[in-house]
Amino acid sequence: MYLERLLQINIATMAALGTLLLGMGQRSPALPLWMLTAAVASVWLTDISGWFRLNRTVTNVAAVAAFCVFLWQLSELRGVVRILAIGNLLVYLQIILLFQEKEVRTYWQLALLSLLQVVVAAAFRQQVLFGILLVVYLFVGLSALVLLFLHRERSRHLRLHALERHRPIAGEIRSPARCGGPARARHRARASRCARDCVARGRQARRSGGGRAADVAPPRHRAAIARTPQISWPVRLSA
Repeated sequence: MYLERLLQINIATMAALGTLLLGMGQRSPALPLWMLTAAVASVWLTDISGWFRLNRTVTNVAAVAAFCVFLWQLSELRGVVRILAIGNLLVYLQIILLFQEKEVRTYWQLALLSLLQVVVAAAFRQQVLFGILLVVYLFVGLSALVLLFLHRERSRHLRLHALERHRPIAGEIRSPARCGGPARARHRARASRCARDCVARGRQARRSGGGRAADVAPPRHRAAIARTPQISWPVRLSA
């Protein structure tokens, strides 16, 4: 849990930093402020408390709406300035994904969108501060990749461990007494029928002139009865 929390904070920082670099190129402080507010709110409302989480349907509808806004902005702009619409689309999609329940795939998508923002920001004329923040972004991105790798491997290990706990051991034979529910009831009914069958056959053999139990028992039980040692009872003498 602690590792995933670090990853969530790191991805949110990476998203805010990438939008800041894009806003420096567009000379617009609105996008970085929106992304910073969305990053902080998503960490608290979506990741920590879980109060606000967009489901898959709402996410898809919001993504389609963002793409429609992108097409409208693209039709209004001409020439190289159209790259502004691409940067805005990346910001919209990133804000939508921040408020979704995080999975490994979601973390990769957020990291990719943030990297594309930096690529778009590099197309603008930037100042020296852009280079300094780009170095900071490099370290934040590398740490995000390391945390994402560790989180994925930990999730895979926990999933395999859970499967191993519920998987029966190879060659293990469960006794009927350890079986629960219907299996135990079926075993008791089968044992009761076998006992009644043996008693009935024994009585029939005594009425017809005697015989051993192995001769009157059902064929599937004769081998087990034959291996049972025979006990000779003492003869009762009449007075």
